[in-house]
Amino acid sequence: MGEAMANAVVGDDGFGDDPTLAELERRIAEMVGKDTAMFVPSGTMSNQMAIRLQTQPGDLVLCHLKSHIMCHEYGGAAANSGVTLSGFDCEDPMPEMATVEKALALADNGRDSPLGLVCLENTHNDCGGVALDQQRVLQLADLLQAHNVPMHLDGARLFNAAVATGLSPAELAEPFATVNICLSKGLGAPVGSLLCMPQHFRQRARRIRRYLGGMMRQTGVLAAAALHALDAHLPDLVEDHRRAHWLAERLQTCPHVTVIPPQSNLVWFRLEPGHWLLESQKADQFVANLQEQGVWITGDGQLFRAVTHRDISDEQIDTAWHQLRAHLVRD
Repeated sequence: MGEAMANAVVGDDGFGDDPTLAELERRIAEMVGKDTAMFVPSGTMSNQMAIRLQTQPGDLVLCHLKSHIMCHEYGGAAANSGVTLSGFDCEDPMPEMATVEKALALADNGRDSPLGLVCLENTHNDCGGVALDQQRVLQLADLLQAHNVPMHLDGARLFNAAVATGLSPAELAEPFATVNICLSKGLGAPVGSLLCMPQHFRQRARRIRRYLGGMMRQTGVLAAAALHALDAHLPDLVEDHRRAHWLAERLQTCPHVTVIPPQSNLVWFRLEPGHWLLESQKADQFVANLQEQGVWITGDGQLFRAVTHRDISDEQIDTAWHQLRAHLVRD
């Protein structure tokens, strides 16, 4: 990857003449089945651009209470687009049809803001890394299409969803007007995301990207890394999933530990009442103690996340498991 970056042919994306970036945008758009794609520095910016492109100030945007757009983008939808986020609350990453029908009915009756956009996340990080049920996505799309309401997909982990479901990225993205693709998750590129969209959005998207501070110059250096990742790293995602399942199976043997069955490379597990770390009030030190042993996970004292990725070998995941067991189980 470093060699590809060093040898990248670059131009100036401010003038739209970086050939390596143009190739990346063309290739990602083709993979996702959209007319065009635009490179941006982050997935947050990509999501915010999608919201700005498809809504009007005062609109309602429906998304999951645990979605990245709701939890991790710092109110950007209100600040950048003047919209209100409305979160549906359920363990499932998909909204109930009744929830959407109610939002549409309230808007039609003039009792609530117009529903301008529905945002889904695939795979859904905070819901356990699960992939969306495509049949339910299609049913939701049919309902919204009848009311002229578009959908946006935060597909930061869309390639993982494709591995999990056996569907192509284009099939998963088809019901959505816009799709965010992240390059630095499973693909392992250093930085960047792309917003995939219809061609008629592109000119306005360039303006929005500019005032959000996302227009860059010799972006081909980063695009070269992403192109290398598409060729050399994408086929390895299945190995990340295999290692996640391996780890989850072993975590399930720990007393008072509940594991959300992984569908991708994210392993979420919860300490249940009766676990010795909770009883001894040492759960808050669990993450820090693991880090001292070279094992990095995230968590809040009871719910934790472990992520497998291309830089972790079978030997390393085995080491991680033994460190986890040493902290989770009192023999």
